[in-house]
Amino acid sequence: MPINRKKQFLTLFVFITLLFTAATGLSAATLERGPYLQQPSPGQIVIRWRTREKTDSVVSFGTLAGALNQEVRRAGRVTDHEVKIDGLAPATRYYYSVGDSAESLAGGNDFYFVTSPVTGSDTPTRIWVLGDPGSQSGGGSRAVRDAYAAWAGDRRADLILMLGDNAYTSGLDHQYQVSVFDRFRPFLRNTPLWSVIGNHEGNKAGKREESADSVYQSGPYYEIFSFPKKGESGGVASNTEAYYSFDHGNIHFIMLDSYFSTDDREQFRHRMLAWLKSDLSNQRARWIIAAWHHSPYSKGSHDSDDGSRESYMRQEILPILESHGVDVVLTGHSHAYERSFLLHGAYGPSSDIRKNPALILDHGNGRPTSVSLADGIPATGVYRKNRRDGKGTVYVVTGNASSVSKRGNLDHPAMAVSHRELGSVVIDVDGDTLTSFFLNDEGVVRDSFVIDKGNNSVSEAGQSAEIPIRDKPPPASQDTLFVVEKRISASANDVEQRATGRMYLDSSDLEMTRDKQNQIIGLRFNRLELPAAASITAAWIQFEVDEVSTRETALRINGELSGYSKKFSTDRFDLSSRQITQQNTIWLPPPWREKSARGADQRTPDLSKIVQEIIAMPGWKSGNAMTFIVSGVGKRVAESFDGEPAAAPLLHVEYRLAP
Repeated sequence: MPINRKKQFLTLFVFITLLFTAATGLSAATLERGPYLQQPSPGQIVIRWRTREKTDSVVSFGTLAGALNQEVRRAGRVTDHEVKIDGLAPATRYYYSVGDSAESLAGGNDFYFVTSPVTGSDTPTRIWVLGDPGSQSGGGSRAVRDAYAAWAGDRRADLILMLGDNAYTSGLDHQYQVSVFDRFRPFLRNTPLWSVIGNHEGNKAGKREESADSVYQSGPYYEIFSFPKKGESGGVASNTEAYYSFDHGNIHFIMLDSYFSTDDREQFRHRMLAWLKSDLSNQRARWIIAAWHHSPYSKGSHDSDDGSRESYMRQEILPILESHGVDVVLTGHSHAYERSFLLHGAYGPSSDIRKNPALILDHGNGRPTSVSLADGIPATGVYRKNRRDGKGTVYVVTGNASSVSKRGNLDHPAMAVSHRELGSVVIDVDGDTLTSFFLNDEGVVRDSFVIDKGNNSVSEAGQSAEIPIRDKPPPASQDTLFVVEKRISASANDVEQRATGRMYLDSSDLEMTRDKQNQIIGLRFNRLELPAAASITAAWIQFEVDEVSTRETALRINGELSGYSKKFSTDRFDLSSRQITQQNTIWLPPPWREKSARGADQRTPDLSKIVQEIIAMPGWKSGNAMTFIVSGVGKRVAESFDGEPAAAPLLHVEYRLAP
């Protein structure tokens, strides 16, 4: 080859290489984590996310979902992005998207944050509490998550509290990805997450150098979260993320470290005690809620009489909190649910309470007299607190968001209620009333108590309406047209079965029916309040688009011929082995051209004959589960529960009662 030709070839090769390199540098970043919300206040929020590639950081936001007309940019190419937005209006919903200067990586109607209400204002607030949710297998925490989502419906929490041991076994970054950021992804994009540190976040387990250290604020726990050190969200500055406080309306939250670093422990404790006294002396909130990991009262998998950390918190921390009128203390660590009477002054071992019953200020269960739960225990009335002396605290142990333990007798004399069940706690605060629920993994309220500070004037009867224990069947009538709607309410209730028979119980979408290979879809609608005597007049399933798909598609929908459809399992061919209804419906859906569309084009034809055949089966009764099976050819991709609980398939049934 002549020299000039060689030079031309070499120049062209270098140019193409540089062009390819430049194009690669401009290629789309990959979102690996988040976004998630941190450090909210009436005027600011911190938004965090992670990308695989290093990019700059851009957040666009605005008060209308379709008009993100404000922007914050951070120069510097990073993978872990942290953007603070300030100058916001209090108690205001803002929609947002995150990305880089090239493109948006995440955004939409479900990506929003609500700034905190003005400190001291009476704003109804819901708190979702998860203790020890960190199991890597995830079966328990997924069930707890799904039960809460179905029970709460559209009334989502205003903030999430995690009580430590959020990611087993050592709180490492990849463990947090599985146990927190993947598992609770749809919640974290619009609900601020707060946490305390647990022993597994700082667990040695041969990996101490990789776990968290509170003295130096190092390790994954402190790298993952952005908690207020300078009083950014209210309260007195602690100058550490190991313990801190924040305000939300008329609630003051105190978040403490009960694990402590193994280094410099006494100085660490001394600093935390001094800060706690200062913080409590400088606040006037109507409600005080404190949280940490190790339980001061428990006879579950950990005995509070034996644990040094439990004893320290009980002897040193409780007197300070109670002297300032703390209302509720939330802890985990012990893998069960235990909830105390209204207590004051019980700082010794459990035997002190047996010897001195006066340490229990109210021996009742704190339930409004009009409320009857499934345990059949008669309600004794709400707990009442005098604002002047502030005496009386309820202690809640809820280390059961991912697993429960058979250890321990659950017989601590401080406890009014104890359950060896999976679940989470929901706290609603509204003015002078605080209502707490223990919701188990099947969506049943197993405990509830109310604290009233309203001059003893709370209406006992009125409280019952605030406790959505179960859906109630409609009253009997022959003339009324009844409508029942039930959304898929658990991760394992919408499934995919591949041609190989393999079952997928946690798919992030529902591909009907082509996903590299043909598959069939199972949709199980649980606790369907549909009487056996119903005459079905109309029925359909409503989907929401997850991916645009225009391929020619023909689907067949059958029901499972069963009076009670059993839960899906991972057993091969679990779905196709079920007996199907004789009745079926053919659906030729038009193209789905718009993501998140949820209209007539995403609604099945009438399924009333299928539903009628199922409820005619022996064993059907109101409250049972019903399954539909979708097969066919082509492709339509719908949202699943794991992808977006609020957009999961919805069954709509209309009926009259047969004469």
